[in-house]
Amino acid sequence: DFSVVVSSPFIRCIETAVEICRVFNCGLCIDRQLGEVFSPAYFGPWDSPGPKVRSPEEICAYVPNDVRIVGVGDDEGSKSSEGFIGTTPQWPEKNGKLRLAIRVEQLSEKAGKLGGANLVLVTHGDCVAGCLALASSKEELTAPVVSKVPYCGFVVLERPFQADEPPKSLLDPTAGWNVYNGHNEVLYRNSQQLSTWNPVTEKKAAQLQSLAKDLAKRNQTQAVEMEEEIRESPRRRQKRQTTLILENELTLRRAKQLLESQQEVGLRLQELLPDLPPERRISGSGDSIKELAEYARSETFNV
Repeated sequence: DFSVVVSSPFIRCIETAVEICRVFNCGLCIDRQLGEVFSPAYFGPWDSPGPKVRSPEEICAYVPNDVRIVGVGDDEGSKSSEGFIGTTPQWPEKNGKLRLAIRVEQLSEKAGKLGGANLVLVTHGDCVAGCLALASSKEELTAPVVSKVPYCGFVVLERPFQADEPPKSLLDPTAGWNVYNGHNEVLYRNSQQLSTWNPVTEKKAAQLQSLAKDLAKRNQTQAVEMEEEIRESPRRRQKRQTTLILENELTLRRAKQLLESQQEVGLRLQELLPDLPPERRISGSGDSIKELAEYARSETFNV
């Protein structure tokens, strides 16, 4: 059973999330931190402050009356009455892949505080690819490379849960993450394979939990070594005290290196406007926007 659907504010995600809400009878929460990497690589060379983003009122217009908008709590833990959480990244964003991975961890922590709730996150290709790679990494700086995330490509991340446990990072070897790859093209290292998703029965769930416990035991030595490295890090933060492991300087550096090896798989402006000359520079001026609108008048697309 799924508790809530958390979606990027981009319309293509909202429209997908609405259909998921209808199937599972879930509420919808919109998280700005799950949005596309906010950089020229995806949107073209806009002048600062970058492309205009839709207001909550404009986004809600795409949510039909039979889907309820709910909140899962903002970053301070308070309820969001509007069902919108997170902040829009600043243009041009430099570490969008890392921002998406951190946000998934934060939402995983929220799910734990809700008693082990199951969330559906509707986001973008780089988030799917990054989470699949990080949660699948078995060795230092080694992870499968996701070469393509197709439309409605997905990844399922699951792990055993215990009440009042500390947050678990995507890179935590003791977390016991089980990773299921759905339709994504992955280049495996050392013939490493990931499972493909299949609806889990109660018997299968028990087997997976047993497997996760065995994996956690085998990785205990790695966990001790990681704790020693963290204690020696310049910031000297205590592990699992007030932040997730990924936000520690040591694992931030490792995550950045892993994500840099991933190909950019998000949807670019050029894909939405295939005939737009690549040298075209889009500014925030009225004339430029008017010219682009005239060009796109015969096209049907949403960004």
